Amino acid sequence: MKGGIRMAAKPEFKYFHGNEADRYTFYRIPKILFTCSYFASLSTDAKLLYGLMLDRMSLSTKNQWMDSENRVFIYFSQEDICEMLHCGKGKATAIVKELDAETGIGLIERKRQGQGREIRIYVKNFSGAMDAEETKEIGSDSRKSRVLTLENRDSRHSKIDSLDCRKSSLRDTEEINNNINISYPINHDREAIKTRAGSMDVINAISVEKQKLWERLGITMLAMQHPLDQEMIEEMAELIFETLHSTNDRLYIAGQDYPVAYVRKRFQMLTSDHLEYVLECMKHNTTKIRNIRKYMLTALFNAPTTISSYYQAEANHDIADVAGI
Repeated sequence: MKGGIRMAAKPEFKYFHGNEADRYTFYRIPKILFTCSYFASLSTDAKLLYGLMLDRMSLSTKNQWMDSENRVFIYFSQEDICEMLHCGKGKATAIVKELDAETGIGLIERKRQGQGREIRIYVKNFSGAMDAEETKEIGSDSRKSRVLTLENRDSRHSKIDSLDCRKSSLRDTEEINNNINISYPINHDREAIKTRAGSMDVINAISVEKQKLWERLGITMLAMQHPLDQEMIEEMAELIFETLHSTNDRLYIAGQDYPVAYVRKRFQMLTSDHLEYVLECMKHNTTKIRNIRKYMLTALFNAPTTISSYYQAEANHDIADVAGI
């Protein structure tokens, strides 16, 4: 007790054992923002915000938020920044200016859509810094590279490897490449090409089905209404999709064994209201959830039959408060 105010107890943080850390989800900030001299002037807050914006890109991709040139954009309001970074509007504005193409380093570009409409934000690919750094170091020598001997080319590669962006060795370069794209070896075998084409057809079909489900459930609007719960909303949508397309004959839910056709019928009844209801239930849950996936599956399965009684109880509680009961 200090000055009549009860101080919150300091939590006791435990050690990780084995692969326990893999159970959690993390925001990813590209390592190049810390290893490349081009980003040395960028504040830690700006680097963190860029990582948060990169994470938001996954939602935009799923919702097909792309312009006429197939460029992905996100929505990330000033209120979102203040809430996620626990800062005031002035600082939020300053951090955005650091990243902005017009006022800062150029990692994002903002496009206004007219009065009353939210600003589109294009998150730029950080790999461009490597090209800029390379050009600065090599200069006019790059024009002569085509006529260099093998020995001189090896010497030139050594020079490039000395750049700040490449100091992290092959391991870091590999991680950067993994963040940029995934390349596949060219296979000239006709059967392999047919198999790959067939696989792409399946992937495209799945993408179309997911898009239909996303639209039916109103995932886009739900994520915008609950920006801090975006990841949980996406997990629910993925779980619903997997359940609707399960190839099992039966599914085990909440200690009961159900025919998959029955489970599928229950999940086809789900709407955005049910997802919001499950979201609220998970937020208000005070017991430790050992298996979040099983808990979510059970909550979604029961949602169509329990949502009415839940909101009726909430309404009765509010009425009782007003009446002073």
